[in-house]
Amino acid sequence: MILTITCNPAIDKTIIKNKESFNIGGKGINVSKALNTFGIKSMATGFLGKDNKKSFIDELDSLKIPHHFVLVDGKTRTNTKKIIDNELIEENENGPYIDVDNQNKLKNYLNTYINSIIVISGSASKNINSTYYKELIEIAKQNNCYVILDASKELFKEGIKAIPNCIKPNKQEICELFNIEYDKDLVIEKCKELIKTGIELIVVSLGKEGSIFITKDLVYEVKEIELNYVSSLCAGDSMVAGIAYGIENNLSLLETIKIAVASARCAVEEIGVFSNKDKVLEYMKNVEVNEL
Repeated sequence: MILTITCNPAIDKTIIKNKESFNIGGKGINVSKALNTFGIKSMATGFLGKDNKKSFIDELDSLKIPHHFVLVDGKTRTNTKKIIDNELIEENENGPYIDVDNQNKLKNYLNTYINSIIVISGSASKNINSTYYKELIEIAKQNNCYVILDASKELFKEGIKAIPNCIKPNKQEICELFNIEYDKDLVIEKCKELIKTGIELIVVSLGKEGSIFITKDLVYEVKEIELNYVSSLCAGDSMVAGIAYGIENNLSLLETIKIAVASARCAVEEIGVFSNKDKVLEYMKNVEVNEL
Protein backbone atom coordinates (compact mmCIF):
# COMPACT_ATOMS: atom_id res chain seq x y z
CA MET A 1 0.00 0.00 0.00
CA ILE A 2 1.05 3.59 -0.60
CA LEU A 3 1.54 5.58 2.61
CA THR A 4 1.18 9.37 2.57
CA ILE A 5 2.64 11.37 5.44
CA THR A 6 1.26 14.81 6.28
CA CYS A 7 3.01 16.28 9.30
CA ASN A 8 1.11 19.56 9.20
CA PRO A 9 -2.43 19.07 7.82
CA ALA A 10 -4.78 22.00 7.39
CA ILE A 11 -8.34 22.99 6.84
CA ASP A 12 -8.05 24.87 3.56
CA LYS A 13 -10.26 27.93 3.30
CA THR A 14 -10.29 29.07 -0.32
CA ILE A 15 -11.72 32.41 -1.47
CA ILE A 16 -12.36 32.96 -5.18
CA LYS A 17 -14.46 35.94 -6.27
CA ASN A 18 -15.77 36.35 -2.70
CA LYS A 19 -16.97 32.73 -2.62
CA GLU A 20 -15.59 30.61 0.21
CA SER A 21 -15.02 26.87 0.21
CA PHE A 22 -13.57 24.60 2.88
CA ASN A 23 -11.68 21.33 2.42
CA ILE A 24 -9.48 19.23 4.61
CA GLY A 25 -5.98 19.27 3.24
CA GLY A 26 -2.29 19.13 3.71
CA LYS A 27 -0.11 17.95 0.86
CA GLY A 28 -0.03 14.25 1.77
CA ILE A 29 -3.78 14.14 2.36
CA ASN A 30 -4.25 15.76 -1.04
CA VAL A 31 -2.11 13.04 -2.61
CA SER A 32 -4.31 10.40 -0.94
CA LYS A 33 -7.41 12.11 -2.31
CA ALA A 34 -5.99 12.12 -5.83
CA LEU A 35 -4.92 8.49 -5.59
CA ASN A 36 -8.42 7.68 -4.39
CA THR A 37 -9.83 9.20 -7.58
CA PHE A 38 -7.53 6.83 -9.49
CA GLY A 39 -9.02 3.95 -7.52
CA ILE A 40 -5.80 3.44 -5.54
CA LYS A 41 -6.17 3.15 -1.79
CA SER A 42 -3.44 4.77 0.28
CA MET A 43 -3.00 5.02 4.02
CA ALA A 44 -2.97 8.64 5.21
CA THR A 45 -0.91 9.33 8.30
CA GLY A 46 0.79 12.20 10.12
CA PHE A 47 -0.37 14.38 13.01
CA LEU A 48 -3.87 15.66 13.76
CA GLY A 49 -4.97 18.05 16.49
CA LYS A 50 -7.50 16.44 18.81
CA ASP A 51 -9.68 19.55 19.04
CA ASN A 52 -10.87 19.47 15.42
CA LYS A 53 -10.00 15.95 14.32
CA LYS A 54 -13.64 15.14 13.49
CA SER A 55 -13.77 17.15 10.25
CA PHE A 56 -10.72 15.30 8.93
CA ILE A 57 -11.78 11.85 10.03
CA ASP A 58 -15.35 12.29 8.79
CA GLU A 59 -14.25 13.39 5.31
CA LEU A 60 -11.62 10.67 4.97
CA ASP A 61 -14.16 8.09 6.09
CA SER A 62 -16.71 9.40 3.61
CA LEU A 63 -14.12 9.02 0.83
CA LYS A 64 -13.20 5.57 2.17
CA ILE A 65 -9.56 6.65 2.50
CA PRO A 66 -7.80 4.60 5.22
CA HIS A 67 -6.08 6.70 7.87
CA HIS A 68 -3.91 6.26 10.95
CA PHE A 69 -3.00 9.66 12.41
CA VAL A 70 -1.10 10.40 15.61
CA LEU A 71 -3.45 12.59 17.67
CA VAL A 72 -1.87 15.54 19.46
CA ASP A 73 -3.14 18.25 21.80
CA GLY A 74 -4.58 21.38 20.20
CA LYS A 75 -6.14 22.23 16.84
CA THR A 76 -5.03 21.43 13.33
CA ARG A 77 -4.38 24.74 11.57
CA THR A 78 -6.53 26.61 9.04
CA ASN A 79 -4.93 28.00 5.89
CA THR A 80 -6.62 30.77 3.92
CA LYS A 81 -5.96 30.93 0.20
CA LYS A 82 -7.24 33.79 -1.94
CA ILE A 83 -7.23 33.73 -5.73
CA ILE A 84 -7.11 37.29 -7.09
CA ASP A 85 -6.56 37.82 -10.84
CA ASN A 86 -5.18 34.28 -11.11
CA GLU A 87 -2.63 35.03 -8.39
CA LEU A 88 -2.49 32.99 -5.19
CA ILE A 89 -2.27 34.80 -1.83
CA GLU A 90 -1.77 32.50 1.15
CA GLU A 91 -2.19 33.07 4.88
CA ASN A 92 -0.98 29.93 6.64
CA GLU A 93 -1.32 29.32 10.38
CA ASN A 94 1.24 27.43 12.44
CA GLY A 95 0.51 23.84 13.30
CA PRO A 96 0.09 22.43 16.84
CA TYR A 97 3.03 21.56 19.06
CA ILE A 98 4.29 18.02 18.39
CA ASP A 99 6.20 16.57 21.32
CA VAL A 100 9.01 14.03 20.92
CA ASP A 101 6.84 11.11 22.07
CA ASN A 102 4.35 11.77 19.29
CA GLN A 103 7.13 12.28 16.78
CA ASN A 104 8.44 8.85 17.74
CA LYS A 105 4.96 7.32 17.42
CA LEU A 106 4.91 8.31 13.75
CA LYS A 107 8.42 6.91 13.26
CA ASN A 108 7.37 3.62 14.85
CA TYR A 109 4.28 3.42 12.64
CA LEU A 110 6.36 4.12 9.52
CA ASN A 111 8.64 1.27 10.54
CA THR A 112 5.79 -1.19 9.94
CA TYR A 113 5.82 -0.45 6.19
CA ILE A 114 8.11 -2.66 4.09
CA ASN A 115 8.52 -2.63 0.29
CA SER A 116 5.98 0.19 0.08
CA ILE A 117 5.72 3.58 -1.60
CA ILE A 118 6.06 6.38 0.94
CA VAL A 119 5.08 9.97 0.11
CA ILE A 120 6.39 12.61 2.52
CA SER A 121 5.11 16.03 1.64
CA GLY A 122 4.42 19.48 2.97
CA SER A 123 5.58 21.43 5.99
CA ALA A 124 5.90 20.52 9.68
CA SER A 125 5.09 22.33 12.90
CA LYS A 126 7.78 24.78 13.89
CA ASN A 127 9.00 22.78 16.87
CA ILE A 128 9.85 19.75 14.70
CA ASN A 129 13.55 19.58 13.92
CA SER A 130 14.65 20.21 10.34
CA THR A 131 16.16 16.71 10.22
CA TYR A 132 12.84 14.97 10.92
CA TYR A 133 12.04 14.15 7.28
CA LYS A 134 15.60 12.89 6.85
CA GLU A 135 14.99 10.52 9.76
CA LEU A 136 11.70 9.33 8.28
CA ILE A 137 13.34 8.71 4.92
CA GLU A 138 16.14 6.73 6.56
CA ILE A 139 13.57 4.46 8.23
CA ALA A 140 11.69 3.97 4.97
CA LYS A 141 14.83 3.25 2.96
CA GLN A 142 15.97 0.70 5.56
CA ASN A 143 12.68 -1.09 4.91
CA ASN A 144 13.22 -1.10 1.14
CA CYS A 145 10.52 1.49 0.48
CA TYR A 146 10.35 3.84 -2.51
CA VAL A 147 10.28 7.38 -1.10
CA ILE A 148 8.88 10.49 -2.78
CA LEU A 149 9.76 13.77 -1.03
CA ASP A 150 7.87 16.99 -1.74
CA ALA A 151 8.96 19.57 0.81
CA SER A 152 10.69 22.94 1.06
CA LYS A 153 13.28 24.93 2.97
CA GLU A 154 15.38 23.10 5.60
CA LEU A 155 13.15 20.02 5.70
CA PHE A 156 13.86 19.59 1.99
CA LYS A 157 17.58 20.39 2.22
CA GLU A 158 18.07 17.94 5.08
CA GLY A 159 15.69 15.35 3.63
CA ILE A 160 17.62 14.90 0.39
CA LYS A 161 20.66 13.88 2.42
CA ALA A 162 18.86 10.59 3.13
CA ILE A 163 18.59 9.98 -0.64
CA PRO A 164 14.86 9.66 -1.33
CA ASN A 165 14.10 7.93 -4.64
CA CYS A 166 12.20 10.90 -6.06
CA ILE A 167 11.96 14.59 -5.20
CA LYS A 168 9.53 17.15 -6.61
CA PRO A 169 10.69 20.71 -5.97
CA ASN A 170 9.00 23.65 -7.64
CA LYS A 171 10.92 26.48 -9.32
CA GLN A 172 11.43 28.47 -6.14
CA GLU A 173 12.44 25.45 -4.06
CA ILE A 174 15.05 24.21 -6.55
CA CYS A 175 16.56 27.68 -6.85
CA GLU A 176 16.70 28.04 -3.06
CA LEU A 177 18.33 24.61 -2.77
CA PHE A 178 21.13 25.53 -5.17
CA ASN A 179 21.18 29.23 -4.23
CA ILE A 180 20.82 30.31 -7.86
CA GLU A 181 18.60 32.42 -10.08
CA TYR A 182 16.47 30.27 -12.36
CA ASP A 183 18.16 29.19 -15.57
CA LYS A 184 16.95 25.96 -17.16
CA ASP A 185 20.35 24.68 -18.25
CA LEU A 186 21.93 25.50 -14.89
CA VAL A 187 19.09 23.81 -12.99
CA ILE A 188 19.49 20.68 -15.11
CA GLU A 189 23.25 20.70 -14.53
CA LYS A 190 22.80 21.04 -10.77
CA CYS A 191 20.11 18.35 -10.69
CA LYS A 192 22.38 15.94 -12.58
CA GLU A 193 24.99 16.46 -9.87
CA LEU A 194 22.34 15.69 -7.26
CA ILE A 195 21.29 12.56 -9.15
CA LYS A 196 24.85 11.24 -8.67
CA THR A 197 24.15 10.97 -4.92
CA GLY A 198 21.59 8.23 -5.64
CA ILE A 199 18.30 10.06 -6.16
CA GLU A 200 16.60 8.34 -9.09
CA LEU A 201 14.15 10.98 -10.33
CA ILE A 202 13.98 14.75 -9.90
CA VAL A 203 10.80 16.46 -11.03
CA VAL A 204 10.98 20.25 -11.22
CA SER A 205 7.51 21.76 -11.55
CA LEU A 206 7.53 25.18 -13.18
CA GLY A 207 3.86 26.15 -13.02
CA LYS A 208 2.67 27.64 -16.29
CA GLU A 209 6.13 27.09 -17.78
CA GLY A 210 5.74 23.31 -17.57
CA SER A 211 8.00 20.77 -15.87
CA ILE A 212 11.34 19.00 -16.19
CA PHE A 213 12.01 15.34 -15.36
CA ILE A 214 15.62 14.34 -14.72
CA THR A 215 17.10 10.86 -14.27
CA LYS A 216 20.64 9.51 -14.42
CA ASP A 217 20.48 9.05 -18.18
CA LEU A 218 17.61 11.18 -19.44
CA VAL A 219 16.15 14.68 -19.23
CA TYR A 220 12.59 15.30 -20.38
CA GLU A 221 10.73 18.58 -20.66
CA VAL A 222 6.97 19.13 -20.84
CA LYS A 223 5.73 22.53 -21.95
CA GLU A 224 2.46 23.70 -20.45
CA ILE A 225 -0.58 24.24 -22.63
CA GLU A 226 -3.43 26.72 -22.36
CA LEU A 227 -5.92 25.51 -19.75
CA ASN A 228 -9.19 26.58 -18.18
CA TYR A 229 -7.28 27.90 -15.18
CA VAL A 230 -9.13 28.01 -11.85
CA SER A 231 -6.51 27.41 -9.17
CA SER A 232 -3.01 25.95 -8.83
CA LEU A 233 -3.61 24.99 -5.19
CA CYS A 234 -3.26 21.22 -5.58
CA ALA A 235 -1.49 20.89 -8.92
CA GLY A 236 1.77 19.80 -7.30
CA ASP A 237 0.04 17.28 -5.04
CA SER A 238 -1.85 15.88 -8.01
CA MET A 239 1.44 15.55 -9.90
CA VAL A 240 2.95 13.65 -6.97
CA ALA A 241 -0.08 11.36 -6.97
CA GLY A 242 0.48 10.69 -10.67
CA ILE A 243 4.11 9.80 -9.99
CA ALA A 244 3.10 7.46 -7.16
CA TYR A 245 0.46 5.90 -9.41
CA GLY A 246 3.05 5.27 -12.10
CA ILE A 247 5.51 3.68 -9.67
CA GLU A 248 2.78 1.56 -8.06
CA ASN A 249 1.66 0.25 -11.45
CA ASN A 250 5.15 -0.26 -12.89
CA LEU A 251 4.55 2.21 -15.71
CA SER A 252 7.40 3.33 -17.90
CA LEU A 253 8.99 6.69 -17.15
CA LEU A 254 7.28 8.26 -20.17
CA GLU A 255 3.86 6.97 -19.12
CA THR A 256 4.49 8.11 -15.55
CA ILE A 257 5.40 11.59 -16.81
CA LYS A 258 2.25 11.77 -18.90
CA ILE A 259 -0.11 10.75 -16.11
CA ALA A 260 1.66 13.05 -13.62
CA VAL A 261 1.40 16.06 -15.94
CA ALA A 262 -2.20 15.24 -16.91
CA SER A 263 -3.12 14.99 -13.22
CA ALA A 264 -1.65 18.43 -12.53
CA ARG A 265 -3.42 19.92 -15.54
CA CYS A 266 -6.77 18.59 -14.40
CA ALA A 267 -6.16 19.95 -10.90
CA VAL A 268 -5.68 23.54 -12.07
CA GLU A 269 -9.14 23.44 -13.60
CA GLU A 270 -10.71 22.73 -10.21
CA ILE A 271 -10.42 23.87 -6.60
CA GLY A 272 -8.44 21.07 -4.98
CA VAL A 273 -7.17 17.82 -6.48
CA PHE A 274 -8.66 16.49 -9.69
CA SER A 275 -11.93 14.58 -9.32
CA ASN A 276 -12.30 12.80 -12.65
CA LYS A 277 -10.00 9.92 -13.58
CA ASP A 278 -11.37 9.72 -17.13
CA LYS A 279 -10.48 13.36 -17.71
CA VAL A 280 -6.90 12.67 -16.60
CA LEU A 281 -6.67 9.74 -19.01
CA GLU A 282 -8.02 11.94 -21.80
CA TYR A 283 -5.53 14.72 -20.99
CA MET A 284 -2.68 12.19 -21.14
CA LYS A 285 -3.18 11.99 -24.90
CA ASN A 286 -2.15 15.64 -25.26
CA VAL A 287 0.97 15.54 -23.08
CA GLU A 288 3.99 16.12 -25.32
CA VAL A 289 7.23 14.94 -23.76
CA ASN A 290 10.45 16.24 -25.30
CA GLU A 291 13.87 14.78 -24.61
CA LEU A 292 16.57 17.38 -23.98
